Amino acid sequence: MATDRLYQAVQQGVSWGHIKGIVFTERAFNRGLVREVIDVLDRYNEIRHTVWTFATKEPIEQLFETTPFLDYSPYFSLLANPKDIDEQSSFIQPKRINEFIAASDEKAAVLPLPSLAVEEKNWTENKKL
Repeated sequence: MATDRLYQAVQQGVSWGHIKGIVFTERAFNRGLVREVIDVLDRYNEIRHTVWTFATKEPIEQLFETTPFLDYSPYFSLLANPKDIDEQSSFIQPKRINEFIAASDEKAAVLPLPSLAVEEKNWTENKKL
């Protein structure tokens, strides 16, 4: 529904080629909406099956309104480039959506997804928490 509404509201062509990652909310998993989202993604050939896949318990708006660490470009965020951070420290390796789709088709497969969260209390900017 969201993509259909976007096409009705936007007054120019829409390209999905810039998408680097997909974030599934806990609500999407609980309501069984993940398969529907993947079906929608398959309709747009600009979206590659190599985008990164994440889960979150955070409100999606809060997650996407967060500025990347040190005011870096969003291109250098965990969402777009998780391998850089994974090489330093990671418990669960980043997963591509094609890995997620393949595992979801297997009844006995378990594929842990990295989870994104907003940490507001560990960093300060201009002496403000």
